Amino acid sequence: MVTRTYMIVALWLGSLLQIQSAAVSASEPAIALCPDRIIDGVSDQPLIGQAVVIDGENIVAVVPEAKWQGGAACQRMEGVTLLPGLI
Repeated sequence: MVTRTYMIVALWLGSLLQIQSAAVSASEPAIALCPDRIIDGVSDQPLIGQAVVIDGENIVAVVPEAKWQGGAACQRMEGVTLLPGLI
């Protein structure tokens, strides 16, 4: 009986945390970080003039700075080389 109670409490807490997380990400607009260089681990050269788009706690895209259409301005990061995923 005690184990079942712990399981129910754990499931309830997990669903509560998911609801709070969804509420936070829905209220915050996506932002873009615009460093001088991005190393993506795929290209053999650093990417220049690109923006890393972040929605909530997730990286959702790497796009050219000129194509960034989000509500917030690109956060300039002069002199910075960014490794998405290690922000």
